Parts: sequence; structure tokens; C-alpha cells
Amino acid sequence: MSEFIGTRIGNLVVVGKTSEQLHGSIAYICQCDCGERINRSERNLKDAKRRHAMSSCGCQYDRKMKFIGEKRGLLTIKEWVRTSQETEYVCDCDCGQKGVQMSLKAISSSEMPNCGCYGKRLRAEKFSLDLTGQRFGRLVAVKLLEKRIRNYRLWLCKCDCGKMKEATVGQLRSGNTKSCGLDCRLQEKRKYSATASNLEHRKTYWQIRELLQERKSIAYIKKNLHVGSSVVEQIKRELVD
Repeated sequence: MSEFIGTRIGNLVVVGKTSEQLHGSIAYICQCDCGERINRSERNLKDAKRRHAMSSCGCQYDRKMKFIGEKRGLLTIKEWVRTSQETEYVCDCDCGQKGVQMSLKAISSSEMPNCGCYGKRLRAEKFSLDLTGQRFGRLVAVKLLEKRIRNYRLWLCKCDCGKMKEATVGQLRSGNTKSCGLDCRLQEKRKYSATASNLEHRKTYWQIRELLQERKSIAYIKKNLHVGSSVVEQIKRELVD
């Protein structure tokens, strides 16, 4: 069947005939569109040709090729390559990074496929939020400074006691920094009492007691009266005692 030479069957082109037997019939050398060569039996090739089957060397060439040019998240798929473990796709990222190599599984399982730039962008956006006027415990954010700690910009904040405090977005939003310092927190605890000289502080003290007796949560009292948790906890202990 020398006329078999040059025949295309699916992704295979028959390029030569061997003297070997394969599965009970003559073996032919076939060139796959992916570049690989494979031996296929005459019987197998006849059957595939009769059924118009999409034959290949096993690379599933057509299935892989259909993804070329697709946009997935920030990645544009440019080509596929065969690695020792699996097929990977070479992609260009919207950020400008080219030649990003990933498996289809990794691309498909990600909500926003990217070269690694997306996480950095989200972190940058998170730590560059405009916090002006927002309250974090006893601190109110005033302005963003040029100063940095570990590459994070600092915010200048004003404490209820009047002092200024510098903190990062992470420190403020995590609740790790809520005042200008320990001395401030101690002063705050002392100034709210039944005998406080300041009328407003005295009034707040009795409001806290009343809300605690109504079984309001510490978070609720902090939010509504703008006092620290240490103040509420101290007055709560008084009620227990």
C-alpha cells in the first residue's frame, strides 16, 4: 500500500513504511502536527480513515490548539509546549510580562489567571486606601505620609488625647494600633469614673454602665460611645465586683 504514503488522517500524515509488524499488520511512520513521529499499524490507519477519526500521536493536538489566542483573566494564550511532565501553555500577561508558562489546569482553576502580578496589585491597592477621617479605636487618620516602614506608607493619625501617631494601613485595619500608646490607654481608663472632674467623661461613664446592665456588647458600646475596650472592660469589672 505505497499509496498510503502522504495520506493525512486526522493530525497524522503517513510519511513512510517500515518492515516491522504492529498488531498483526505492517507498521507505518506517521508525522503528527505537533512534530512528533509515531508508528501506526496499517489496520489502525485504515480503520481511522474509514471512520474519519481524529488521530494523533496522543498529544490531542486539536484540543490543545483550540485554546491558542484565548484570553483567560490577565493572560493571553500564545502557544503550547510539551514538557517532561505535562503540556503547558505560553502566555502573555496584561502587565507586560511575556512567556509565562503554565499548565491548563493552573490557568483554569484560577479566578484571575496572571503571571503573579495580580496579588501584588491587590496588596498595593489595599495598602494605598484613602483612610482620611476614618476612626481606628482612639485614632483618626489625618493624612498619608511619604515615610515608609518595610515599603508600606505611613498614615499620620490623631489620638483622642491630642497626640499624633504614625501607623500603616495594616496596623490600623488589623486593630493592632488603636491609640498613641500605653500611657494614653492608661489615662483613658482613669478619666472615665463616677467622680471624674470632666462632666462629659462622667456622663459617658454612666452611659457605659447603663449599656452594660442592658447586656450590650463591648463592640456595640465602643462603636456608639467611641471609647476603648479597656475602659468598657474596667467598668464591667466594677459591676461584677
